[in-house]
Amino acid sequence: FLAKTISATDLSLPSAKRFFEISEYGIYYFFSGLGTFMLLNVQSLVLNRLLTPDQVGRYAAYTVATIGIAGYLSYTLTAVLFPKAAASNDRRRIWDLGVKVWLRLAPAALALFMLTGTAALTLMGRSQYALDFGLIALFACCGTLMLAYYSLAQIIFAENARSSRLAMNMSLTGGCFNFSACLLLVPRLKIAGAAAAFIITYAMLLVWLWKSRERYLPGMDRSRERTSAGA
Repeated sequence: FLAKTISATDLSLPSAKRFFEISEYGIYYFFSGLGTFMLLNVQSLVLNRLLTPDQVGRYAAYTVATIGIAGYLSYTLTAVLFPKAAASNDRRRIWDLGVKVWLRLAPAALALFMLTGTAALTLMGRSQYALDFGLIALFACCGTLMLAYYSLAQIIFAENARSSRLAMNMSLTGGCFNFSACLLLVPRLKIAGAAAAFIITYAMLLVWLWKSRERYLPGMDRSRERTSAGA
């Protein structure tokens, strides 16, 4: 069967134009992945260098109970939202809907991550991991901002190569910013410094995404339409 399939397949190299189009997206996704690695994984390497093994273990427990769950939910939302946004002719409506949902959903998401963090750390051992509700609140805030950013970002990044460049730039900047914030805050605030670095980084990325939305969402918003109609 395999031999018949190969013999019936007409193999050919892509044209130069097509090759460069594919390579362009490949470069964007490679550096976006590099930035995401710096954002989500380099932090633990910094903490291994700056904190004690006990503190690193506590950080890992708090991360798994909040940011780990947020990462899984972000991946699921990406799998659903990205193809829908890419196929839609009215991504502005999807964006507006997403913003409205998050304005109402954020407190519930924060409460959810507080509950999952408390439950997970209780099951792991409250005495072993020193259950700290202040730290849980910080990491729950990280999870909420992370989930909000990735769910809204897919609507913007689904446009074309131009939005892929934006995704790459935001990913690399976020990774470098998070790394720098960790070096600055972790020696002073320990585990809380790692959470603060995440919060500052994702807050910055959300502001960037908000400021960039007009260039990547087609059409005018309703307020502009009303202004034009009145004129």
